[in-house]
Amino acid sequence: MLGIGSTTLVSPLVGDSVLSTPFVALLVGFAIQALGRTGEAALRGIAVFQRVVFKVLAMIMWAAPIGAFGAIAAVVGETGADALKALA
Repeated sequence: MLGIGSTTLVSPLVGDSVLSTPFVALLVGFAIQALGRTGEAALRGIAVFQRVVFKVLAMIMWAAPIGAFGAIAAVVGETGADALKALA
């Protein structure tokens, strides 16, 4: 039974250990490959999820300059033009 603090297959993706993430990714990849034609449905699902993630990242990258401008404007508003002079 899974409870609080238990480890799952996706725990390395959100945990602190970086080394276990590629290990789990390799295990899942080998398992899908071993399924043969049955694993093609999983690959299609992963491809759809990949497209969604990249679309979200594209939206974030489109909005990032607006956020950077807002951060710079806040610093300049707080410290004056001295902040820009220091950067130049």
